[in-house]
Amino acid sequence: MTDAFAADFPLRLYEYNAEGRYGYPLRIENSAALEVAMTTIVKAALAERREVRITDTGDDLVFHVQNGSIVWPTEADIRNGEES
Repeated sequence: MTDAFAADFPLRLYEYNAEGRYGYPLRIENSAALEVAMTTIVKAALAERREVRITDTGDDLVFHVQNGSIVWPTEADIRNGEES
């Protein structure tokens, strides 16, 4: 799942609750921490249909799940990134 996008570290992970609010963002410092976040927090959020956003240091969105689906990057974005 982490191969789907490339980003510079550190990243910030925002985990939203059922009311659409998030607490303090989780800072992700390296690819190992990203892998843990993707296999635990993001996987649970997908199953529970919650929202999670991962942003870079400029607050640009690099990954987004919502309502049990991956919203960003799209499959087309992933294919285009792999072709270049």
